[in-house]
Amino acid sequence: MTSGPHCRGYARHECSVSTRPGRRKQDQAGAAVRSACCRGLGAALTLDDRVLAEDVISGREIDLAVLGRADGTRTVAPPLEIMGDGIFGYQDKYGGQADLRVPAALGDADRTALEAAAVTMFDALGCAGVARIDFFLTAAGPVLNEVNTMPGFTEHSQVPKMFAAAGLPYPELLDLLVTDALAGQAPTESHRSFPSGQADIRQ
Repeated sequence: MTSGPHCRGYARHECSVSTRPGRRKQDQAGAAVRSACCRGLGAALTLDDRVLAEDVISGREIDLAVLGRADGTRTVAPPLEIMGDGIFGYQDKYGGQADLRVPAALGDADRTALEAAAVTMFDALGCAGVARIDFFLTAAGPVLNEVNTMPGFTEHSQVPKMFAAAGLPYPELLDLLVTDALAGQAPTESHRSFPSGQADIRQ
């Protein structure tokens, strides 16, 4: 959506959307608006002349990390759930205030469906190394939120937390990524996952 007559025709329209400037990070500029659409559009247009407006999806936010190994296998770390009922904003993400649960409490069917979808997206987009695939788990099933091909990677970020729950410490995860990057990648259909507890993926 590009800027035109400022929100003309939207002022009386009640809706539930997430709006953000088209060229800003969502966690820095996003806002959920459950009133007149014009309010969110007007705020976003002060920062950019292009605005993204997306439906607000009701569901649990479940993130999965997929590691593409040099031997072509795909390893899925225990899923992580972001708790809360609002926007996962900049301060939540980088201020250490987020309530992150890993492994997420999931039934076998939901976990299997999410893992399969994450690996499918990883391969379909030609990802390499590690990627974080984010979903909303709704009553109708998983809905893809985003694919983060360069996820945060401090010791306290989501991906290292997920692999730590699988028994792979942060320094060893970094070592795997560097070693595999030097060795190169080969596509394959096989993948492994770790529903809970520790797992040895340092082969």
